[in-house]
Amino acid sequence: MPKILRIGAYRFFFYDNELGKSHFIINHKVKTTGFSRSALATRISLKKGDGMDYRYGSHTVFQIEYHFVWVTKYRYKVLTGEIGERVRELVRETCEAFEIRIVKGVVSKDHVHILVSCPPVMAPSEIVRRLKGRTASKLLEEFPHIKKRYWGRHFWARGYFCATVGQMTEEMIKSYLEHHFEPRQNDDFKMEPG
Repeated sequence: MPKILRIGAYRFFFYDNELGKSHFIINHKVKTTGFSRSALATRISLKKGDGMDYRYGSHTVFQIEYHFVWVTKYRYKVLTGEIGERVRELVRETCEAFEIRIVKGVVSKDHVHILVSCPPVMAPSEIVRRLKGRTASKLLEEFPHIKKRYWGRHFWARGYFCATVGQMTEEMIKSYLEHHFEPRQNDDFKMEPG
């Protein structure tokens, strides 16, 4: 039995078949002059374990991943020992609090690399603001000796690196858009090319 999610005129069906493939079908109504029909459906077949793990919200299905990197102010190599461990704990706690999944991450001596999956309601700038802000305030509070190096309550350097990560290539999206409204073979009601 498929999972069904309805968003407006769209219906999303998610199901697994006996061959181990996950199928994702988008079925939406098309309004034309005087009648509506549920004729267009798009099917995307996914192999399990291909990294295509969709997350579900109450009204959304998503897979959004960002790669972030941010550095300590002045590139001081202070993220070692207890401080490095505490940064890792604080990043994990913050991500958990905001339903952000850590896919992979590394705390280096002077910077943090992290690959996260997050809900679509969170902007990348908001994610980094929360991660950098919470870790900085807690670290300066818990490790008073680093306040001497970081006067003015600035632990992290300004700015950050952000890149999106996705499973759908540009060619896949273009192909989908080019063939999106092509009539199906069994469709007797066609549009004449303009």
